[in-house]
Amino acid sequence: MKVKCELVLENHEFEDSKFPVIDMHTHFGSLLFGNNYEETYDTRQVVAAMKKAGVKKAVVHELVWDSEYDRLIKKLEPEMDFFAVFGSVDISKALEKNFDELVRKQIRYLKSHASAGIKLWKNITLFGKDYFGKNLRLDDQRFDVIFKVCGEEKMPILIHVADPPCFFRKLDESNEHYACLSAHPEWSFDKPGIASFEEHMEMQENVIRNNPDTTFVVAHVGSYAENLKKVGEWLDLYPNMYVDIAARVDQLGRQ
Repeated sequence: MKVKCELVLENHEFEDSKFPVIDMHTHFGSLLFGNNYEETYDTRQVVAAMKKAGVKKAVVHELVWDSEYDRLIKKLEPEMDFFAVFGSVDISKALEKNFDELVRKQIRYLKSHASAGIKLWKNITLFGKDYFGKNLRLDDQRFDVIFKVCGEEKMPILIHVADPPCFFRKLDESNEHYACLSAHPEWSFDKPGIASFEEHMEMQENVIRNNPDTTFVVAHVGSYAENLKKVGEWLDLYPNMYVDIAARVDQLGRQ
């Protein structure tokens, strides 16, 4: 049975958006659809539906490089005018001696093959054990080459640094995402060897501050949709920082 809402509100219907809609945060590859993503959707049909909803452009970011990037482009090719694609670099090689050379090669390959920017994810600090045997800091000097080369090549970085603060807090009845994290305990980062939310924000700010010539789009309202005043302070302080509002409309709505 559907719950009846007793709110009495004026109804405002909009047939079209006042401004062109650009969806800054979409996934059309394995991050959302798994490794066999080519079989899960029809590119033309999805784009037609998005255009009907008023979306003029979609930014796609995936953790792909080299041949996997080419594979993604092939899937999107029927509607490439609609997409701006952000590829990535292989951060799992960060401890290898030739990592700097590898990063330069991968970023320049992406740029020469129509990539509009670079996607970085939370795996460096939260899932680093899978690659390095331990989690590394985002502001570890070994990753400096990524930020430097993106600045040199004028490639913006879309970066997902951290999940909501409560994902890093003790999982008990006081946690406002208790129901969500109880259903998905693997999403909880209140574990040994994982930096706190506050440490993640420190790393995020260090990277943005230390790379003023590199443009950063920090996903999910700058990682801190729960504290818009703080995000506003960052945006005022760092002209190279932007944010998207992906998957945080609920947080914005309650404020």
